[in-house]
Amino acid sequence: MPDGTEVDIAIRPQHLAIDFDRAGRGPRSTDTHGEAARGVVERARFMGSESLVEFRMDFDGSILKAHVPWVFLPKTGTPLWLMFRRDRCFVFPREGQPRVA
Repeated sequence: MPDGTEVDIAIRPQHLAIDFDRAGRGPRSTDTHGEAARGVVERARFMGSESLVEFRMDFDGSILKAHVPWVFLPKTGTPLWLMFRRDRCFVFPREGQPRVA
């Protein structure tokens, strides 16, 4: 898509990697995962076979919801770092944006 196109990015929950905060620093970037993004836990709930964890992302205040296998219940306010493989993202032009042929 051309530079400047507004997009929506879809990420499957199983492709999200969560790492712990190290005094305000996250994991090192890699060619595969790129830079980690920091989020703060808004809430976490156990849903039977997985946990639903909601993060408020530092960079824009958006909410990201992650399904995590088994029990993962970090406390509200816990800073964590999120990464995902670039080749596992689905990118779509935002609704109302022109489509490129």
